[in-house]
Amino acid sequence: MEREPKSSLSSQDINNEELIEIMTDQQQHLLQLVEQRNNLASQLENIQDQSARTREIFLKTLGAIEYLEAVGVSLPEPEIAEETTEETTEEG
Repeated sequence: MEREPKSSLSSQDINNEELIEIMTDQQQHLLQLVEQRNNLASQLENIQDQSARTREIFLKTLGAIEYLEAVGVSLPEPEIAEETTEETTEEG
C-alpha cells in the first residue's frame, strides 16, 4: 500500500486523526518533537516572565532598604554575647 505524499493532501480532505495514520514513523517523531519544542518554549517564556517579576520585586526591596538606611533607620545590634554571659552566670 503506497502512501500519498504529504504535500498532495489538504487539511480540508482529512482530519488530524487521519493525517496521523498516514504519516510515516519519522514524520510522527518529527511532529512529537515539534510539539515538545513548542511546549518547552512556552515553559521558558513563563519562567522568564516569573524571573522578571521576581527581579523587579527584588530591586524594589533593595531600594526600600537603601532608603530606610539613608534616612537613619537601622536594626538593633544582636546582644548575643551579653545574653550568653547572663545565662552562664544564672546556671552556675
